[in-house]
Amino acid sequence: MKALYRKLLITASALLLIIISYTNTNSCGPEYYPDERRIMLFRSYLSGLDNMQPFYYTPSFTAMSDTDPLKTDNHRNCKEWQELTGKAVSLKDIYEVQYAMSPDEFLFTINHSAAGIKNSFMKWLLQPAHKTALDYLAFAKRIEFTQVMDADPWKLNDPGFSSQFYDSVANYALLQCERTPQTFLQERYAFQCIKSLSYTIYAGNGIAIPHFGEKIRHCYEKYLLNKKTIVADWGLIYYAAAQPNEKQELLTLLQAFDRSEEKKAYAQMRFYPKKLLALKATVTDPATRTLISAVASLKNPGRSLQEIQEINAADPSSKYLPLLICREVNKLEDWLLSPEILKFGPGKTGNYERLYRDRNLQKDRRYLHQVREQFIAMRQHPGANRELLTLAIVHLYQIDHHYPEAAAYLKQLHTTHPRYLKQQAIATALNMIYSSNITLPAVQQALYQQFTKIIRLGEEKYDFQGYDASTKPSSTISQLYLALSWQMKAKGDIVKAGLLSEKANLLVNDYYGFYDRDAFNREETEADSISYFKIAFFDKYASAADIDRLLSFKYKKIKRLLKN
Repeated sequence: MKALYRKLLITASALLLIIISYTNTNSCGPEYYPDERRIMLFRSYLSGLDNMQPFYYTPSFTAMSDTDPLKTDNHRNCKEWQELTGKAVSLKDIYEVQYAMSPDEFLFTINHSAAGIKNSFMKWLLQPAHKTALDYLAFAKRIEFTQVMDADPWKLNDPGFSSQFYDSVANYALLQCERTPQTFLQERYAFQCIKSLSYTIYAGNGIAIPHFGEKIRHCYEKYLLNKKTIVADWGLIYYAAAQPNEKQELLTLLQAFDRSEEKKAYAQMRFYPKKLLALKATVTDPATRTLISAVASLKNPGRSLQEIQEINAADPSSKYLPLLICREVNKLEDWLLSPEILKFGPGKTGNYERLYRDRNLQKDRRYLHQVREQFIAMRQHPGANRELLTLAIVHLYQIDHHYPEAAAYLKQLHTTHPRYLKQQAIATALNMIYSSNITLPAVQQALYQQFTKIIRLGEEKYDFQGYDASTKPSSTISQLYLALSWQMKAKGDIVKAGLLSEKANLLVNDYYGFYDRDAFNREETEADSISYFKIAFFDKYASAADIDRLLSFKYKKIKRLLKN
């Protein structure tokens, strides 16, 4: 009986496999670096806030390790030192001593090699009249070394990172604040004091936090409060942590975020959307409310049109508004254009996936319309962001496949700004790809000239300082090549489409074989030259006739090279 039952089960299963329609399944897709899986043809640098590159939109997690990519705060510090030393000491030499010379190298130099020094700042420091400034800088370098090396270079075999060490350092700095008549050095000793007191708390050993919080507040308020110096702005981070209540802490952190580039990322990590919203409800000062809206928007990877509207209504000249405009366009580009060009979406059997994808796309498209209408309304009023808004509107129309409207706005753009000229060239190329008959030789020649122009403007490589290797978007020109490739495929020219796809050198959401990024960008080995990645497009989409055309093109190219 069991044997019969088993045979019936096998027979029934076989019949089901025969009568049920076969299904196609997709192979595994590619392995992406985080920001490789998105298109970014609207360039983040259009905001003009190069020092805020770590806050450009990215869907990937980033710790924003380079918190001041342009070293704005460091250069500001050097300029303040030059005000003390005079113009005879160069900013370059001040920067070298402050940020390129290690603490132990500095200590060795001032003790052993004074005679051969060429650095103008070191020469100035070693003059007897400037001994107080030299003493301060030696003290600051000592603390710097201890932070990095967990040891005190001034005292051999003496541990550095401990509450006792930082407590003694803070007390010494506070004593120097009282003894030093120069306001410049007082402020810097005060900064070292509150920083060391903060480290004392973190070092532990049963230290009473309230006691040190009070000490930090007293020192900051006596020497740094309302002072226009970089150390006062850096010190806000430590002053915030010492506040007696959460509201004052958040308000002080907001000041730290606004006034210092280097401390922005640290402050940003301490902000939580719910707490910001609760704080905003208690604040009446327009400038503070606007700042809260800006920070809340930067914290939000989703829709932030409400914050943009609030900031524009309160302060259309807000320095953060251009960045928030760019971020919102980049989000919509990521949600709507990336799946289209990189071919993300459900497979042939993904009915539920397709349902939810289509629902999300509809919601995102409706949101795009809201954002575009708001930008059009903002553009009606004169202001510094008119050209940026024009380019944003153009790109939003193109994401929405409204190419004539995009072209009409492009004609209204009259700019000489280098950043905007680049984006104008990109927008023009994108418009040509989707609205022109790209099978015509004249159009192809015009596209070639436009791509050449984009490359000449510096968009062949993506080299912004705010990204590290793992969160580096693809270059503009590669993304345009890929967009043109798909359009050429849709027109039936598989040979040109395949060659453009290879030229783009971008991963799409399909199986293209093993792809060695490093090998592709260096001189090919024999193994590289026969990689499936090289022929995948033709294997998937080309007919025998297409391959004949491709081989004919290759042989004509070889003959032309041999003739030359």
